[in-house]
Amino acid sequence: MAKQPGNVGVAGLFANGGDAFAKLSDQVYTMYLTLVAKEMYFIPSTTTTLNSEARTWQKRLWMSEPAAHILAVGLLVLAVAAAIIQVAHARLRAPVTLAHDPGTLATALALASGHEHMPDARVVLSKRRFRIDPTTGRLVEEGQKGFEDAWSPDPRQTSFLVR
Repeated sequence: MAKQPGNVGVAGLFANGGDAFAKLSDQVYTMYLTLVAKEMYFIPSTTTTLNSEARTWQKRLWMSEPAAHILAVGLLVLAVAAAIIQVAHARLRAPVTLAHDPGTLATALALASGHEHMPDARVVLSKRRFRIDPTTGRLVEEGQKGFEDAWSPDPRQTSFLVR
């Protein structure tokens, strides 16, 4: 279309930023799609009637009402039983006192020091100092290699050291 008489040619279409070429391409492509659609969809019909089938939407997921009610009652019974167990267990664990936060080395040592074969932890550890090695995360005792490079936690940031 650009080379047809009266047009500016292909080089002329790109002279002013190429906007003219984009418009011409859009026009040609739209014409092409129109012709293809006419050939594909507008076919002369040999029959005068079209067969069709009417369908209704059916639910793919269904729930039985008795089953849903039984499940709801079962979950309610489970919740009540869990609450009763929680209250009963709270009475049983009330006398248990942990010297430090659960899951720490201090708690493990405190629980072990109460054993009859282990001396009191305060006596054993009273004259020892420990630090944490920042590269490996292991405890380093004073006098061991790496004690100078290790650091101690700030007591204001760790509540179990302040007690």
